[in-house]
Amino acid sequence: MLVLAAAAPAYAGGDFMDVAAGSRTVWVAGPVGVVRLDARTGRVGRQYILPALYPLGVGVGNGAAWVASVENGYTSGTVTRIDTRTGASRTVFRRFRWPAEAVAVTPSTVWITFGGPRVLRLGRFDPHGQLLGVTPLTSDSGWIAADAGGAWVCCHSRRLLRVDPRGRVSTAFTVPLANPIWEADGSLWLAGRNVLYRLDPRTGRVLARLRVSSAVDVSAGAGSVYALQDGALARIDPATNRVVARRAVPGITQAVSVEPEGVWVTSVSRQPSPPERVFRLNPRTLATERTISLY
Repeated sequence: MLVLAAAAPAYAGGDFMDVAAGSRTVWVAGPVGVVRLDARTGRVGRQYILPALYPLGVGVGNGAAWVASVENGYTSGTVTRIDTRTGASRTVFRRFRWPAEAVAVTPSTVWITFGGPRVLRLGRFDPHGQLLGVTPLTSDSGWIAADAGGAWVCCHSRRLLRVDPRGRVSTAFTVPLANPIWEADGSLWLAGRNVLYRLDPRTGRVLARLRVSSAVDVSAGAGSVYALQDGALARIDPATNRVVARRAVPGITQAVSVEPEGVWVTSVSRQPSPPERVFRLNPRTLATERTISLY
């Protein structure tokens, strides 16, 4: 399974929740650790408290859930590998002043971004958690996505960067805006001003402009592309580039991930003491099928 992610917002100690859905389990990274959910029933399973207490990103692939975490104040970061079959967790990387912020998983490589005051570092790990190398990038880079050919990093002066599996950097093309990017259904998706751009990953040509404002996450599965907005989820038909369904989702919506039976969305209530919730939506109608309260 190919799981892709853009950089998570910098909410260390806050209420940001990321989500990554596998075939049988769904993994939610939140304020006090990582929670495993049963994909079929939504039942809350094991909870993991990590060495770096604030997980910002989670991805699933290669038989594991991969978690990027930071210490309070971004003083250090860790990368944790959790075996999806046994549930055993292992810290595969920890370094002072290297806050681990985002995860993108492909069948051959796990990509982790490490933030810093003057440079962004992009780490490459093999499926067992061994560090393969680190690529330094410019400080104005931030959002990542990945596919079988490498990682995409947005942006350096609106120039989208391409990092190959050996860590070599090249300039792919110029994008309309230096904004979050995602890879889904063989295309790149770029958050714009009141639109969502679909880009050709080879040339950068704009393939479509969709009426999706304030996109915060994009995921693909079940024959559709799902774009999460602030308080709503849109289902896009990639064959026609049309939004074919849209559904309001309560609270401050933050991340979306898809598995064959459902679309999973994390959300924080707008009330002063927000409960963190995960919604499972029907892949076709976007009707809410389950609501799980966490923490």
